[in-house]
Amino acid sequence: MEDMMYFSSQSDFMGNQTFTYAPNAGMGYYSPLFPGMDMISVTDMFGFTRFCDPMSVDIMSGLPANAFSHSMADAIHEQNHTKLEESSNLHKEMDIAVDKYHDAIRYGDYDEALKWERIANDRQSSLYNLWDTPRYSSGPVRASSL
Repeated sequence: MEDMMYFSSQSDFMGNQTFTYAPNAGMGYYSPLFPGMDMISVTDMFGFTRFCDPMSVDIMSGLPANAFSHSMADAIHEQNHTKLEESSNLHKEMDIAVDKYHDAIRYGDYDEALKWERIANDRQSSLYNLWDTPRYSSGPVRASSL
């Protein structure tokens, strides 16, 4: 028992918990609450060192994994999902306009063809704006398949 030493962690993340140091036990530190689970020394991005379970630490920052809010990631995911849905709808509308353009040309109704060409080009322009696609020519936007 003389090779065991007790200390108390003063970390803000861990609270006041007592851990046991046993030099002959795996990585060295283990929690009396979870026997057999090794604790490791971690230095976070602010330079603070503490002992914790390696599975509960963010690998990049050294902070506890539960220290991060996932609400920002959820918001970005939702925004990307909405953007993909809008892009899909614009593609469908453009495809319909292109088909109607070709039908109008086939029947010789050029006024109707110009209307559908304008709609198809407008949807293509909306797609460029949605995805912030750079434009390298100064000419008008032209939908594919027209």
